[in-house]
Amino acid sequence: WAAWLREHDVPSAYPVVLTDLVPIDGPGDPLAKATMVDWQWDQAAHLAGALAAHLAGPAAPIGLVAGPAVLTQRRIVSAFTAGARAHRPGREVLVAHVGGFDDLAAGARLGGLLAEAGCGIVSATADGAGEAGCRAAREHGARTIGFLEPLGVHAAVVDSDVAGVVSRLLAGLI
Repeated sequence: WAAWLREHDVPSAYPVVLTDLVPIDGPGDPLAKATMVDWQWDQAAHLAGALAAHLAGPAAPIGLVAGPAVLTQRRIVSAFTAGARAHRPGREVLVAHVGGFDDLAAGARLGGLLAEAGCGIVSATADGAGEAGCRAAREHGARTIGFLEPLGVHAAVVDSDVAGVVSRLLAGLI
């Protein structure tokens, strides 16, 4: 990012970097001029994992349909698993990564497989593919913790205020 910002340094531009980790390059870093928005999804994932372990009961495994195995998704998976095991030590967490966030068919197939494997709760962090996985898991009798669809469809929802954050950023520029 820093190299791109250096190459495209325009004084009237105010870059916004959406990230889950704020880079620190030291003094003179062009990112010092950027507004950093840190999603910190790993914190929400840790809580979702603990809740999933609680909702699944004392013995059933829990499942997670995750996005492609990029750094952000690996952090989310790690935090979700840690949350589940903090609540119920030794909890089995089954994770299935989709190849793309928009691969609804793969998400549905993986969500169904996690439910068939006995997961009492299936959660998702794979955008549309994850929600397709949650729908399929519910069709197989599992409860779900979702992200895009509302509470009531899911047993619980990890909510995001992405729209609110972006609106506040844009309001500051106008």
